Amino acid sequence: MNVRDDSAPRGFSFVLRGPGAEAQADAARQAVWRLNPDLPVASMRTMNEVVEESVMQFTFTMLTLGIAAVIALVLGAVGLYGVQSYAVSLRTREIGVRMALGAQPSRVKRGIVANAAAITGIGLVVGALGAWGLTRFLGGLLYETRPLDPVTFGGMSVVLFIVGLIASYLPARRAASVSPIEAMRGD
Repeated sequence: MNVRDDSAPRGFSFVLRGPGAEAQADAARQAVWRLNPDLPVASMRTMNEVVEESVMQFTFTMLTLGIAAVIALVLGAVGLYGVQSYAVSLRTREIGVRMALGAQPSRVKRGIVANAAAITGIGLVVGALGAWGLTRFLGGLLYETRPLDPVTFGGMSVVLFIVGLIASYLPARRAASVSPIEAMRGD
């Protein structure tokens, strides 16, 4: 009867230290085999190789998350552009009347961009509060960053605000170039 003891370790790891430890790999194998010639020596790696392997996995994860973040930023910008374009198209007659009454195109642009800035600012505040609430769940996934890092929160808020302003500029420019006669003519 073959009884297997599951509490016994399946393998052992040994660390060799000192100058020239890498060159002593063969001597370490021979020392193990002198104790028991049937023991397999599965792998021998330097600590640099172990660290490099662990960092490689982390680097791949960070690259994947970075790509996902860029895609999310682009989708957010496209979404904001779409909302702003739709909002401007709903106000075409109003903009045409303002232009006919003498409003300067630059003032029309500023008004549309200011509206987008207010919407983006509200979204950033709501998003920052949500992110602040989720930091306790995501704290273990962060590397060399505190969960409530003000530089990260502030920097990303500035980036997202700039993206919001850029996404609103094109509809604002288009609205400012609308002929008042065309705008009041209707759909």
